[in-house]
Amino acid sequence: MIASLFVDNLFSSAALFLRFPKLDCGATGTACLNCGIYREVKEKKFKDKDRKCSYAFNQVRAFPSPDNQ
Repeated sequence: MIASLFVDNLFSSAALFLRFPKLDCGATGTACLNCGIYREVKEKKFKDKDRKCSYAFNQVRAFPSPDNQ
């Protein structure tokens, strides 16, 4: 891997993160609810706004894309 990028939610989208592995780069970032993230992630993020999600502080979760890329 050439680099690992950290992006803020202003610049992140599902399409962007799918492009990084093709460039031999990794990426980490936050996502807005309207940026095209997957439904499962969107639902959990929405619950987290109301503190109803079971994620602990600073916990990292990974979700495979629908095409396993």
